Amino acid sequence: MNRDQLLELERIRFLANVVDSLLKVDELEHYRKHFEYSYIQGTTFIEGVTLTLQQVVDLLEHGIVPKGKELREINAVQNYRQVARYREEYKGKVDIVFIRHLHSLIMNNILVDAAGEFRRIDDIGIMGLEARLCPALLIEMELERIVDEYYQAIEEDDGHPFEFAVQFNIVLLSDPMPSAIP
Repeated sequence: MNRDQLLELERIRFLANVVDSLLKVDELEHYRKHFEYSYIQGTTFIEGVTLTLQQVVDLLEHGIVPKGKELREINAVQNYRQVARYREEYKGKVDIVFIRHLHSLIMNNILVDAAGEFRRIDDIGIMGLEARLCPALLIEMELERIVDEYYQAIEEDDGHPFEFAVQFNIVLLSDPMPSAIP
């Protein structure tokens, strides 16, 4: 992690502590929900879903299905209810089984044959990301490696798991090619 990333992490930690100390429980819940909806909208947008943040909120909070949207888009957003429930109830460590199950929940009623399976082809890209992705044959091995590194970092440091999760994502984005490839 470079100096700018560390400074940004410190800024986020400071702001989170300030917000946590100033807001009441119901206000924190409001912001938690807004963050969750923003996360869902952003994550599904990367996958080609065109719902706006307001449409995501209307769908998940009030059951209002936006007009002119494909069923695939509606299912993609609604699947995150199951993801959130599973994530909140799950008490184990993140591992390949957990990751596969999350994927199966995310892909429910969208790509049934691929739900819970790792990508098997290499001819793809991620909108807005100009890095090469891990080759399909190495995905599981690389996921195991970075999950192991994540837990090792937690054991060796007294930091907060959220900070390590942020670092984990930075590693994924800044080092998209696996260590097994020269």
